[in-house]
Amino acid sequence: MTDWAALRDVYGSAADIPALLRDAAATADWNAVAWQELWQRLYHQGSVSPASYAALPALAKIAASRIEVALDPALFLVAAIIASNCRCRVNTDPLAPGES
Repeated sequence: MTDWAALRDVYGSAADIPALLRDAAATADWNAVAWQELWQRLYHQGSVSPASYAALPALAKIAASRIEVALDPALFLVAAIIASNCRCRVNTDPLAPGES
């Protein structure tokens, strides 16, 4: 179980991320408030945070649940987080083998 209150997103506390993920799961509309907020807080202008990586399993589950997975905002957010070279608030490489 992820302790979201203990994690930081790009702007600060990640305590609101679970509610945003729930709201985002209900729509594939890129302009939905939940998707706009998730993009800003998990991947803002190329910056990511510990919460960005913690959100990856939930985002992947959302994308996998959609018929149009290749066009789903969750899939694009996952790709953006993984591709980010700016780990400004991340102490270790969360994608490195053996890291957890």
